[in-house]
Amino acid sequence: MNEGLGEAEALELRDGCLAKVPGVLRLSVGFPAGTERSVVDNAYAVGLLVEFAGKTEHDYYQVHPDHKVFIEICRRLCSRVQVYDTLL
Repeated sequence: MNEGLGEAEALELRDGCLAKVPGVLRLSVGFPAGTERSVVDNAYAVGLLVEFAGKTEHDYYQVHPDHKVFIEICRRLCSRVQVYDTLL
């Protein structure tokens, strides 16, 4: 998130990504646990995990209107976004 933003903005970001888009199996939002280990990245404000049924559903999510709204929220609140796409 941008410097100087607080809990209200973090919650707005969280709430913005909770829209239900077809093909999303699970969506969870969390905040850094503050654990201090060399392998843990605590340099983020809000973490989002989205699990899709498959690549087709992922691709659909990317162009879905609710996702576009979420992107606009991110642009306003976030100075940096990091994405990790994985396949199970």
